[in-house]
Amino acid sequence: MQKRKLLAVAFFISINTMYFYSCISSGHLAPAGEETIIMQNEAIEAFSAAQKYEASKKYQAAISCYEKAMEYDKLYDSAHYKIGRCYALIGEWKKAEYIFSEILLKDADNASIKDSLGYVYANSGRSEKAEEIYKSLTEKYPFNADFSYKYIKILIQNDKIAEASQAFYTFKETFPRNKEEIKSLALLLPEPQGNSDISED
Repeated sequence: MQKRKLLAVAFFISINTMYFYSCISSGHLAPAGEETIIMQNEAIEAFSAAQKYEASKKYQAAISCYEKAMEYDKLYDSAHYKIGRCYALIGEWKKAEYIFSEILLKDADNASIKDSLGYVYANSGRSEKAEEIYKSLTEKYPFNADFSYKYIKILIQNDKIAEASQAFYTFKETFPRNKEEIKSLALLLPEPQGNSDISED
């Protein structure tokens, strides 16, 4: 009977430490004064593990490890953003929106976060909000092909064909080397605006 109790306790402990060791390879009691250094090293290790999980599309595991990494202040912002990204990639739009919006409260001019929030809006049925974001990004960064491309796509999604066609003309003039994007947009737009003046390599 005593042996069964010990086995049950051992199983319980192994289950409850499984998450910890999925992000951190090992741990030990720290001498006085070394706790901070150990915490930092564990957070760095957790961040590295999270990146591997994310690359393998194991997003829930990645989120758990990024949360551990956030314990280190120097990794907090990067890990926080990565958690929002993972939520977006698994379609947890509300959670992703909350995180990106929270980051923007501290860094209102962060174009990368605005882009991520625009992606969330565009894929969660709030295309008008996405349009506002990408319009502001293209106005501020007129030579960013990615922002311009996404803005045209969201205009098409919002059935604003005239505006999309004009933006597409500007896109071809500004980014003539972006052949794939030009072809992609051309397929979405009607003649003659969409399919004219497109040359093959």
